[in-house]
Amino acid sequence: MPPKSPSKYKTAIQEALKQPRRKLQINMVPGPLFRQNLRTMLGKHHWRGLRGALIEDVELVCGSCGNEVEDTSKLHAHEVWSYKMFPRKNHEATLERIDFICPLCHHAEHFGLTEKLYNSGQITKKFYDAVIRHYCKINNVTKPQFKADLIRAYERHKFMSSRAWNVSYGAFSELASLVGRLRVLRGPENSKARKMLFPHLYTKKELKRL
Repeated sequence: MPPKSPSKYKTAIQEALKQPRRKLQINMVPGPLFRQNLRTMLGKHHWRGLRGALIEDVELVCGSCGNEVEDTSKLHAHEVWSYKMFPRKNHEATLERIDFICPLCHHAEHFGLTEKLYNSGQITKKFYDAVIRHYCKINNVTKPQFKADLIRAYERHKFMSSRAWNVSYGAFSELASLVGRLRVLRGPENSKARKMLFPHLYTKKELKRL
């Protein structure tokens, strides 16, 4: 349980947000924020549209480790969030940007989810071990150091999951709001309104601001 004293809680926050200096980090999403990411908010159709628009000018390299990839299908769209924690009010989570990274980096970033996928048989042991080796190689650390980083990440995740969060989609807030309006405008009677709104979702002109 988090400390009740505001001063002690502030110290606990500072300690929880500390991370080892690593090029590739393990960043577990706090429990209350699970499925509040932009990808879930937009849904598959609009997420694919946004990804397709953003990836047009991306180089064929991982934005995290720098490794080259064969084509853009080998790059995952990774949401980068910042977190602010407060002693007396809800914490704040803000979407800062979307990076394009390789599958190994993406699974290392979300290693808590990677473990769940492995334990449920959705990814193989070969891939699971490859993620760990990749983390160690990119950060020049040993497997015991990786395990220590993972324990620390779970401790941070537990602390950050202890309080409610306010969510901001940052530069993508307008897009999220627009998609929400499109969902309301369902049915054939609203087809004209949808056609008027939809063309503006993923144009380069609109995305220049992101």
